[in-house]
Amino acid sequence: MSQPQRCAIAIETSSRIGSVALVHGDSVIAEQTFAHGLQHAAEMLPQLDRLCRAQGWSPRDLTELFLSIGPGSFTGLRIAVAMAKSLALATGVKLVAVPSLRVLVENAPPSATHAVAALDAKRGQVYAATFHRAAPPPRANATANAAPGPVPATSEGPGDGRKGDNGGKGDIHRFFDNEKMDVTFSVAGASAGPGVSAATGPSASVDPGACDWIETEPPRLDTLEAILSRSPRPVHLIGDAIAYHRDALDKHDPGVILAPEETWRPQARTVARLGIAMAAAGLFTDPMTLRPLYIRRPEAEEKWEAR
Repeated sequence: MSQPQRCAIAIETSSRIGSVALVHGDSVIAEQTFAHGLQHAAEMLPQLDRLCRAQGWSPRDLTELFLSIGPGSFTGLRIAVAMAKSLALATGVKLVAVPSLRVLVENAPPSATHAVAALDAKRGQVYAATFHRAAPPPRANATANAAPGPVPATSEGPGDGRKGDNGGKGDIHRFFDNEKMDVTFSVAGASAGPGVSAATGPSASVDPGACDWIETEPPRLDTLEAILSRSPRPVHLIGDAIAYHRDALDKHDPGVILAPEETWRPQARTVARLGIAMAAAGLFTDPMTLRPLYIRRPEAEEKWEAR
């Protein structure tokens, strides 16, 4: 029996601007951005509802969910993880947790060999990881990063014809209401990373174009100045930390190359591309062990203990 064609969603909420994308097969067919902070909760589900409705997808048509797992925005990550866990437990959709800084470094230019991906963590610190390019950059025509295009919608939905509780119509927002799922519960274990397990079955090769960056220093909380002091030169710095930590940048160090502002945020389409490669390698996450990669405990917890 043939496997149903991939119908997946990708979610990125680690930075100040969030985004969601739809994936059909190996191609991103739609992407939408939305505001940061608490508005993630108000906008993410309606955005997904509209995108899925346009394709005739129901929640039970989804085969995979690719999730940017952190580090980054506490609120954005918590809301996205809660939604992903609820959907996986209700429908059986497979989860793939993609490191957010790995997503961000994909925005580095093809000429970059060394890169630091850094997001503002407030209080004079950044979430950052250091990378080295170990293979040629991805081909320009990689399908999962192609411009969004239409996919014919059918009344029964794509794939194996599975129906959601709403008769096959795409309404994720209503789906949560019907199933009475709570997408606001807190996620415990703030310091824990996502639980990743390899699926059983034949091994699958990973697209080399999706895995050309090698992490040389894992995600950590530090000052931007300290991160850069340990980085080789020349190094490309990418991420919104540039805007919030300019005082830490040595204007006389030509070896630090600042990425343009339009590349500072991770994108759902890149979460999708990396997620497809991870899924091909069987790197799925158990919804019961899914955790945001916070690195630092939430500020509210620190203030509570400091009373």
